Amino acid sequence: MMFTTKILLPLLLGVSVHSFPPPKTCQMEDSYPPDDSDLVPRLAINLDLPMADRWTEFVTAQTDNMIAMIDQFLGRLEVGPWGTIENLLAQIDENSDMILGKMQYGEEIRGISVATGIDLAEMIVFNLGYELMGVCTSIVAQDVDGHMYHGRNLDFGLFLGYNATDGPDEDFQWKLTELLRPLVAIVDYSQNGSTLYSGVVYAGYVGLLTAVRQNRETVTVDSRFDDNYDKYLTEWLTNPADDAQLLTHMLREGIEDETISNNFQSYVDHVASTDLVGPSYAIVGGPTAGDGAVITLGPNMTEAIDVWYIPDALPADADAAGKFYVLETNYDHWDPAPIVDDRRTAAEDCMDNYVTATGVTKEAIYNVLHASPNRNRLTTYTALMDCVDGTIEASLQYCWEESCVLW
Repeated sequence: MMFTTKILLPLLLGVSVHSFPPPKTCQMEDSYPPDDSDLVPRLAINLDLPMADRWTEFVTAQTDNMIAMIDQFLGRLEVGPWGTIENLLAQIDENSDMILGKMQYGEEIRGISVATGIDLAEMIVFNLGYELMGVCTSIVAQDVDGHMYHGRNLDFGLFLGYNATDGPDEDFQWKLTELLRPLVAIVDYSQNGSTLYSGVVYAGYVGLLTAVRQNRETVTVDSRFDDNYDKYLTEWLTNPADDAQLLTHMLREGIEDETISNNFQSYVDHVASTDLVGPSYAIVGGPTAGDGAVITLGPNMTEAIDVWYIPDALPADADAAGKFYVLETNYDHWDPAPIVDDRRTAAEDCMDNYVTATGVTKEAIYNVLHASPNRNRLTTYTALMDCVDGTIEASLQYCWEESCVLW
């Protein structure tokens, strides 16, 4: 049903269909570095503070932007078995203490609600947002010396409202995507006076979607679609005994834990064996050659469906010695991507035939992610991470060209 809607959407809205379906060959250009005006702000969050106080300064300054974004998000969100958003909010409000108690960082959400005046149930729903939907691209690649790079695009806002204009200046933009961009920031999470790890966040969202801990691991999250999701989320929101975890909270807790984050493999093993509320992909990188994996996760399971490591991955026709990267969009890597949402084929063409094993750099990874269809009208930001150096950079992304695909 989702893809039927996607096929019809450009026609129903009168949007030009020349960019549909997405291109299957590499569209990469020399696009790095991004404009200075697109670089996102950077701030510090002190983990030594009580959870309720950690985000106060940041979110207070962002309150108006957060209200506009949440109003749009809730006004367009499909809530499935709850019938209406009012029913969902009422159920969450009734069970808010129980729900926040299940979240490793639930008290941060409560503190953000108090600091901004945004309704607590609404803040909880926003913090479930990426557990519900999202389309992204993640790449972990190694250069000829075994140095690892991890890049990602974060795309969000599909079917949650749009702005469209006709005529010679025809344009189409997803409204929630536009409202999310001003909320993006790089955060350095500090403990005992020094940075423990860094991530890219949306103001008000406390889970971890994109992060690096120096010489330990890098991690990104891509959505995985599963028809059973409502079933498990409904149970989790109402049953105190359901102790499944939210992926983005589990990833953050793991990267803070000295034992779990001790090395790439221990982090992968932890992610792969955690019982989660919903389906997802966790893409993990590390500091040494070969440290790259796509973990395919299902709901209500304590064993990953699949863990796909670089020596088994891409290019598909290379032997183990010639494979140098993993790449994930939003579909199981062993199945073909659907024709209406195939961001994989063009990106792999770029990596296999233009970047190649001898051309891996952070600039090259950025250029792949900046190319159509991986940069599209849903893309909010691109991030690049280096595990050895512990560096992370992020820039806002826009897609106004005539050739831009809708998602």
